[in-house]
Amino acid sequence: MAEQPNLSTPDGLESLVCHACGADSLSVFDQSRGLAAVTSDCRAWPASFLVAICPVCGLVQKVVDAAWRQSASRIYGSYDLYHQTPGRTEQVIFDQGSGLALPRSELMFGHFFRHRPLATSGTYLDLGCGTGPTLTAFSKLASGWQLFGYDPHLPDAQRVLAIPGVVEVFAGDLREISGKFDLITAVHVLEHVTEPLPFLQAMRSLMHADSRALIQIPHFPSSLFDLAIFDHCSHFTGSSISQLLAEAGLAIEAIDIELIPKEISIVVKRGEPHLTRPVGDQAESRAAVVSSIAWLCALQAQAIGVDTEHVGVFGTSIGANWLHGLLAERIEFFVDEDLSRQGQLYRGCPVLAPNAVPGRAQVLMPLPPVTAAQIRRRLGSLSADYLLPPGDTFIN
Repeated sequence: MAEQPNLSTPDGLESLVCHACGADSLSVFDQSRGLAAVTSDCRAWPASFLVAICPVCGLVQKVVDAAWRQSASRIYGSYDLYHQTPGRTEQVIFDQGSGLALPRSELMFGHFFRHRPLATSGTYLDLGCGTGPTLTAFSKLASGWQLFGYDPHLPDAQRVLAIPGVVEVFAGDLREISGKFDLITAVHVLEHVTEPLPFLQAMRSLMHADSRALIQIPHFPSSLFDLAIFDHCSHFTGSSISQLLAEAGLAIEAIDIELIPKEISIVVKRGEPHLTRPVGDQAESRAAVVSSIAWLCALQAQAIGVDTEHVGVFGTSIGANWLHGLLAERIEFFVDEDLSRQGQLYRGCPVLAPNAVPGRAQVLMPLPPVTAAQIRRRLGSLSADYLLPPGDTFIN
């Protein structure tokens, strides 16, 4: 088992504060200093980071100092989501209910509107709209609605405005948007926000009594690479996000960690702001951070120690790009089961189908141990050596 990280407040960091509750007593996990970094748009990132936990509110978070802010700004200045797929289409998720593979947003909306029938008209605002995948999914469902987008790092306003039903796209300060909206979404936004409470309060100000907001964020204890994603500055559990929403005056109607694997899906409405205290979450969160860091350290050691000239990596997403930052030119090829990615060049290397991997190769699998084992069994008898990730350091 990898050496366990120590909790401390290192010299020079005593004045750092929690970016959720303002407490000035963050505890830092020292061994996070040695972890490789990756970006949320799947690029290896040459910068170090520190993971900490707030002993007051329990939020696991990055140390957001001047160096982190400068590096994050560079990430957002060149952000390129879904670059692995032709047409930059949204990530596909397997729907356990229907048996279909659906884009993330379609799965989210399908689940939401099964419980709350879609009105024939209304106003919808997507926060962190990017290039518009969530607006596109909603547009297919709601032809009578007026659609709006917001993104402080808007990459292509014209592309978003071309989506059917989109009326306006906002940039800049969220608090400058006026009016009320019937539905608001924030899909994989809040984990990037360095001031999450003011952000949620601003979102609440855009809601009326009958509005609903859909929020999706990573569930860090079940997302093994979440701590290594540089631009994710908050790492949420069900308890820590519930506390933050309550303080912002947003009442939870539904919270689900099963709808999409490794994510928390939440429906909220306007409520009254109030403070809560985390119940039993601090020890669990600390244990999850220690376990995640230990697993990432063990996976780094496994990758660096591979003794062959023919190294492949399974996948082309977060984990694979994290390994690319460690191994770079040692990687000969990637392996992907997504037919749309097979046959492409990625990071200068071919993307192969599993049955096309040469027999002399070793393939690293940067996936949760259980998932990797399931895939390996499903692939059956193949000539290549698929290396299962370390499995004894992660506590689920």
